[in-house]
Amino acid sequence: MFAVLACTACAGREDHATRGADTTAADERLQELVAASDLGDPAVVEVPAPTSGDATQWLNGEGGTATQLVAISRDLWLRGAPACPDVAEELDALATPEEVLAAAAGTPDEPSRDVLVNLHRAVSQALAACADVGELDAMLPSLAWQWALADDRLDALGVDR
Repeated sequence: MFAVLACTACAGREDHATRGADTTAADERLQELVAASDLGDPAVVEVPAPTSGDATQWLNGEGGTATQLVAISRDLWLRGAPACPDVAEELDALATPEEVLAAAAGTPDEPSRDVLVNLHRAVSQALAACADVGELDAMLPSLAWQWALADDRLDALGVDR
């Protein structure tokens, strides 16, 4: 089960964008968090091109849980602590953490695999920090950066979403 601890300080917290927010608000939030990460712009990270279409085929098929990790985890950086229970529930409904990690680790393209495994780690750590809003908020910039890199990689691979 994806671990999420109850957040007593989260009730009524609305300073993050809300679920279903328009793309502009989400893009602005992503840019804000990525800038705060001090990791640079993930769009300019040079990830080597895949040598075959195997990664795309994997992520569109048997490894699709790794693709869903990217989709589901968007809410975590977008909404922060209020999203923790929903994100954990969606991920638990998808697969066990080990199965999601196996899908990411099974990607037959090393750079794509590394990006997806790193996102899995960041999501797991963020969900474990949900009980402490300050700790979670400190993790959001790095999580958003990892998410943006994974999202860009899926786009570059032409993965169906």
